[in-house]
Amino acid sequence: MQGTIIHATGTEIVIRGNDENKYSVALEQLKSELKPRVGDPVDFDVIDEQAQNVFILRVNSQVENMASSAKETASAAYKKVRSQINEENAEKIKVFTNTAASKASEIGKDFSSKASSALSDIQSGNVTTMNKYCLISLSFLILSGFFTIYSVFGISVNFYRATDNWFMIIFAIAAMAVAYLGVNAIVYRALTVITLLFVLMPAYEVVSFLSDGSAMMRQMGIPANDLAELLNEFVRIGLYLMIIATLMVIISLVPGIYTTVNKESLHDG
Repeated sequence: MQGTIIHATGTEIVIRGNDENKYSVALEQLKSELKPRVGDPVDFDVIDEQAQNVFILRVNSQVENMASSAKETASAAYKKVRSQINEENAEKIKVFTNTAASKASEIGKDFSSKASSALSDIQSGNVTTMNKYCLISLSFLILSGFFTIYSVFGISVNFYRATDNWFMIIFAIAAMAVAYLGVNAIVYRALTVITLLFVLMPAYEVVSFLSDGSAMMRQMGIPANDLAELLNEFVRIGLYLMIIATLMVIISLVPGIYTTVNKESLHDG
């Protein structure tokens, strides 16, 4: 039979069973190592109108303590990650962006002329979509960011909410426009690498956070298998989609995949 603890003292507990009867049980008769608390569900046998073989059905205390500790530290850890991204990594991205922008300006005339040519083709109906693989992989990356990557304490979080950074979409769309027009591969690669930085830098911080959390839980004595199962409960399909999309975008940077609009040299060198 199952029931609920409705009263607990230092020597005994009182259980209300599913049969609506009340049973008093001495603490030394409990079969569980957990400390009984009012409201705990229990399972027991009724023998000679006495509750025996009483087991508390509450989750393991270590997991319970870990969840409570994690809930208290999650907010602080998240703020720390956001601070590192906004302060340290933002400066790195700024430097890289300025370098890429400088390089892109050197071939701006080439971009302008080819864009004008492409627009003329669009108006005349002779346009040909270039670099379909690049377009698909970048589109996939943008869309995957809207799927939930993890859920903690009932809160579902996607990539954009986790990072609070939408610049990835801006640079990804710019790279898609360049790929569509078949502009010089250097421009595409510069924009794509910046896009990947906005994905990989937060990912690195998240991995570091999970690593620290795993170390903390191992110190609490949580077995590796239980730890893996616990972490797996937090992860959602969006994380796997982001990993696949990121790998697809990285592959698009391999020489020979990007095709330029120049028919005399179909592949970039």
